[in-house]
Amino acid sequence: MKLLIVLSATIFGAEIAIMYGLQNYGQLENTMIESIIDATILTTVLFPALYFLVFRKMIGANSALESSQEALRRAHGELEHRVDERTRELTDSRRDLERSLADLRRNQVRLRSLGETSQMLQACADLEEAGRVIQAQLQTLAPGAPGALYIFRASRDSLMRSASWNAEGGEFAEHIAPGECWGMRQGKTHVGGKQPGRLHCTHFPDRERDTVCVPLAAAGETLGMICLCRGGNASQAAQAAAASHDDFVAVLSTLGESLALAISNIRLRDTLRAQALRDRLTGLFNRRFIDETLALELSRSARSDSAFSIAMLDVDHFKNFNDTHGHEAGDLVLSALGQHFSTNMRGSDVACRYGGEEFMVLMPATSASGAANVIEKLRRSVEVLRVRLDDRRELGVTISCGVASYPEHARDAEALVRAADSALYASKHAGRNRVTVAEAGAIERQALATDGARQPVSSA
Repeated sequence: MKLLIVLSATIFGAEIAIMYGLQNYGQLENTMIESIIDATILTTVLFPALYFLVFRKMIGANSALESSQEALRRAHGELEHRVDERTRELTDSRRDLERSLADLRRNQVRLRSLGETSQMLQACADLEEAGRVIQAQLQTLAPGAPGALYIFRASRDSLMRSASWNAEGGEFAEHIAPGECWGMRQGKTHVGGKQPGRLHCTHFPDRERDTVCVPLAAAGETLGMICLCRGGNASQAAQAAAASHDDFVAVLSTLGESLALAISNIRLRDTLRAQALRDRLTGLFNRRFIDETLALELSRSARSDSAFSIAMLDVDHFKNFNDTHGHEAGDLVLSALGQHFSTNMRGSDVACRYGGEEFMVLMPATSASGAANVIEKLRRSVEVLRVRLDDRRELGVTISCGVASYPEHARDAEALVRAADSALYASKHAGRNRVTVAEAGAIERQALATDGARQPVSSA
């Protein structure tokens, strides 16, 4: 439209100039006013023709072009915006992927470490080894953070500290009550600290540290717990190297599960070994323990050039207990003797049930005379022992004993047992309730004379 107006004005001006020029050079009598009038009429006639025949199409095409250009600009701006958004999305996705890959690598390392730790825990022979394994793992998981392992006492009234690490003193008590720990109360991992909403366990004296308590439970039984402190005096580098809080708690809980299973297996192995090596009625070691230990003790005595003595003990008239009062009374007598031997023996001596009503006492680093004195004291204490059968009946018990010593009477396990057994027979034949020491010169002859013809002692 602007172009049309400019063109019309140009034509109008040109016509005026032409008309006026013709007046001067062509002797036309038209005046300026007439020239203007003629130019105006001519322009008025030409304007519609130019508009409808030429400029209307040009104006339409120009408007369409301008609309297309505007649409193109909008499309270009929208495309740039979408490209920017997509670029940001791709950048964020790449950053998330990098973080995910980093987390995956960390998790792979942790899983591998946890797997190795679990295998090592299952291979531990005792709680001390398990404590060292878990300590090493937690030193990697939370460098510099103080920690402790607690195990329930047999009475289950308190938890006893089994191991501790990075402790500067005072963080972990020797004994704590289960009620002092929110983790033990709830039976699950508890996170405490100074943050709002976190309950602080009273067994932690320092309330300025974040704490984690992980109960150790396996097969429905709580065995102990792991306690760990974070923050406080730990170095900034150590804090930066530690895992994030949620990951830290999750990994610690997983370690707790592995440790609980290891403790349960250790206790099960100890129980099975005790059942395999101990007599259930008397609580003393059994014949299998004697077979495993006797040769070992003799070898140790040979290396140290020291004496080693054994004593065979037999309950006098035990058959009469069973015949008169029943087998339950006999079991009560054997059980009472087992308890009596356990509480009245020296710490270095080991009392065992050899079989039936026979017992054996192993006495390392003890000569024949020394062993005889020890067994004599034991015999006298048994002599005054009273076994209560019920509210009205009590039984007195006596024992006959035979003592033999290495190397004075024998130099191998079989010969030593045979020598002590022969001395026991000598006590029986001499009237029972006495101690007899084997005679070095007569042992082999007596063994040959009685070999294959011995009757069970229980019939004596």
